[in-house]
Amino acid sequence: MTGATRYRWGLGLLIGGLGVAFLSVAAYSLGVGETTTTRTSTEQAGSSSGSSAPETPEQFLAALQRAQRAGDAGFLLAHLHPAVIERYGQDACRAFVSEPADPTSTFAVVKVDHTGPWDYTSDGQTTTIADTVFVVANRVAHGQEQAQVDVHVAPVHGKQRWFTDCTPG
Repeated sequence: MTGATRYRWGLGLLIGGLGVAFLSVAAYSLGVGETTTTRTSTEQAGSSSGSSAPETPEQFLAALQRAQRAGDAGFLLAHLHPAVIERYGQDACRAFVSEPADPTSTFAVVKVDHTGPWDYTSDGQTTTIADTVFVVANRVAHGQEQAQVDVHVAPVHGKQRWFTDCTPG
């Protein structure tokens, strides 16, 4: 092999190596090969991304109260737990939350009791929801007072979600 041939081979290998290095850096910066973990509705993570603190059950129930008083169907639908949507479907839940506003709606939190699994049961079906927050509250709905009722919320991607029965009626 002549010197010129060795030079060309060396130059070719150098350029090829730089190309591989460039592609590796490009792939890394684009996230090629990263894995993503997803969870089912019974395993939703309660952590949030970023540096902001997760929404507390008290903060969420105050926002839910405002939405029910104002008849904010967009908020109510967007904040339903995925297990509710899965059970009843988007259309039935949209119709349910589009009912007239309830200006008497109140959630007066007595205590945030504990977090644990909870059986969301309605219409003869049960789904166990992990990491459910059990809240004891004095509740007013449609002018009817209920003392010390259990209210359940569960975090989905760091945001609290609520449960209901979307059966028409």
